[in-house]
Amino acid sequence: MRSLSSGRKYAWLTLNYLLMVLLAIFFLFPTVFMMVSSLKANENQLLQDLSTVNAFIPYGDISLQNYSDAFHRLPFGLYMFNSALIVTCIVALGLVLNSLIAYALARIPFPGRKLIVVVIVALIVIPFESVVVPLLLMVNQFPWFGGSTTWIDSYQVQTRGDTYRPLMVGMDVFFGQSPLRWGDIMAFASMIILPVLIAFLLFQKWFLRSVATTGIIG
Repeated sequence: MRSLSSGRKYAWLTLNYLLMVLLAIFFLFPTVFMMVSSLKANENQLLQDLSTVNAFIPYGDISLQNYSDAFHRLPFGLYMFNSALIVTCIVALGLVLNSLIAYALARIPFPGRKLIVVVIVALIVIPFESVVVPLLLMVNQFPWFGGSTTWIDSYQVQTRGDTYRPLMVGMDVFFGQSPLRWGDIMAFASMIILPVLIAFLLFQKWFLRSVATTGIIG
């Protein structure tokens, strides 16, 4: 009986790991496609492979030429600095303000405190994905200046020069240049995610701990 129970436990554990591996592969597909495409120097080969499984296979004219071209076409270092500056300011300001608000809610009794806590918890429970479409529809009706009617376009109007553009807004410049080279775009996108990926691998212990303890008191 104990052997049968152990066998079922082992089979269930194996099935769980298999499902997690398949799920990981599913989510890695876009990243693998992007990085493999960034290594294909032949633009025609890259476009021909888009509709086949070869899009995920590094073969043919493989080189780092697309990365070099992306560096020369756009100031990646400046965009990276702008993005790092924006993130640093947002995180620092968030830490200061959120700490002050949390202290007031936890230590200072005042009318309406419980209602505010309930609203904050409710906003945490509702995932952002469920409200992103209504937000997009609402923001899209705002009277943008310069004839801009979408988020990316409005950023292009407000950041008309490379001096102020962060990475994601800067990458959109590729689509306004001629010729449109998807290899350069994939290389630029790969360079964007590499710092994030390295940071996650270095600090994943703390990332996972923060996610696991979110909402746990005591």
